[in-house]
Amino acid sequence: MMPTAMIIGGHPLFMLASSARVAADVDERYIAGGLFGAPLEVVRTPRYGLGVPASAEIVLEGVIDPTTNLAEGPFGEFSGYSSHRTTNTGFRVETILRRRGSMLVDVMGGNSAEHLNLARIPRESEMAEKLKDRFPNVVALHYPTSGTHFHCYVSFRPGRPGEARQVLLGLLGWDPYVKTAVAVDDDVDITDDEQVLWALATHFQPDRDLFVLGGLPGSPLDPSSSLEGTTSRLGADATRPPGFAGTKIRISPAAMERAAAWCEGRFSPKVGEQ
Repeated sequence: MMPTAMIIGGHPLFMLASSARVAADVDERYIAGGLFGAPLEVVRTPRYGLGVPASAEIVLEGVIDPTTNLAEGPFGEFSGYSSHRTTNTGFRVETILRRRGSMLVDVMGGNSAEHLNLARIPRESEMAEKLKDRFPNVVALHYPTSGTHFHCYVSFRPGRPGEARQVLLGLLGWDPYVKTAVAVDDDVDITDDEQVLWALATHFQPDRDLFVLGGLPGSPLDPSSSLEGTTSRLGADATRPPGFAGTKIRISPAAMERAAAWCEGRFSPKVGEQ
């Protein structure tokens, strides 16, 4: 039997810490303290003395029984589909703690930002650190909500020919969830799908800038993966190629300010000014 406490309604930073992909001997409570910028305040559970966040709404204390198998599911998954996969783990609740007026806090399941953020933020941090350590020209990395963990965008400072492709290979090799990875220049806002699609439309040539890898292990929650659980992965280099001759159109900040002032009724043209 393994004494366990289940937290319901923890602070969002504690929820992010609990989603971090770390080694088994790393205590996520220390990660939460780092996110808070101060030690995590904990209280002890009455039966087993487990340290749980003092800010939790509800705490269920009990034991995990490895000999008990229970049917679970279906569950709403981040892909937007439900999954019938089950862990069959039995948790026997022995003690319940709750705050006065406690709330049952949950997130909107499925391909929603609420659900995706819990894993996206730790994954972005982990993968950005790995990529920047190996490839100094990497500026930022983002898993868009539209890609439900299966897409990733990387912004990249101009480097050696082929270096963006090397970055994409590194990302596709390190993260088994990513199926489509797109590299763009560092002046493209990778948190804006529209800008990434613009880069694909104007910098990318499929016969030159696309590669596909097949027969790789993927996410078991991807409904498009094969029956054996394998997937294929696509890399797209949407950075400007060597010798790119286009000049990006820009509107000056002064002109944008004049337009905003006009819309807000703050603009008064001078005599003779058009």
